[in-house]
Amino acid sequence: MFKANIKFCDGSTLSEVFLYKEQTLWTSIITDKREAEKLLGMWSTIYFGNDCIQGCFIPSHIQSYDLIELSKEEMNEIRNIKLMKELNKN
Repeated sequence: MFKANIKFCDGSTLSEVFLYKEQTLWTSIITDKREAEKLLGMWSTIYFGNDCIQGCFIPSHIQSYDLIELSKEEMNEIRNIKLMKELNKN
């Protein structure tokens, strides 16, 4: 699993966001770097999100990007947060 830092052609940036294939965020998270790189080279909409922001963009507006691999501790923390959210729904 990874987070992305993205710089757009207009100079704006997204820092440490997760990338998703669909609007249904957590159920469509992109976990494979090769898949992310492939999608970032296409024209279809990519969704993003983190604890503070979510939205979408078209890859043609990207100037550069960096995909950062998460540590095992970070991945465990994300799983725990996701589990807590599920438990709070019930």
